Amino acid sequence: MATSTSNTGSPFPTSGSMGESTTSLESDMDTGATGSMSGGDALGSAAMSADRTLERLVQGAHQAVDSLAAKAGPAVERLKSSMGTASESMQQRADQLNAMQEEWIESARATVREHPIASLAAAVAVGMLISRLTSSR
Repeated sequence: MATSTSNTGSPFPTSGSMGESTTSLESDMDTGATGSMSGGDALGSAAMSADRTLERLVQGAHQAVDSLAAKAGPAVERLKSSMGTASESMQQRADQLNAMQEEWIESARATVREHPIASLAAAVAVGMLISRLTSSR
């Protein structure tokens, strides 16, 4: 394998030349440059091929995750908005039902005050009807 030296003449890359030496090594491996080992070349080539395949898979996975995240963000916002709208609607309906209940109760009280004897007779009639329905003869 070919090694790259930095500007200082050292066989090891320095921090300033790290990117250059890595690029040089990758280009040597990509172009099939041969070093002193002949048996290791096939193994090195297979390893580089596996590395490239892995990099493509990782890049594809990153793109898929980014695409899903881009689509999921607006969907979550729409869901939050619709949940807020549904919550407000349910609260309004609950308030309407409570107001209707209060109106009916007040109307029943007013009717009992205006017609106490008729209300008493109706209560007795309903009591007798319930008694007959629940008795076991």
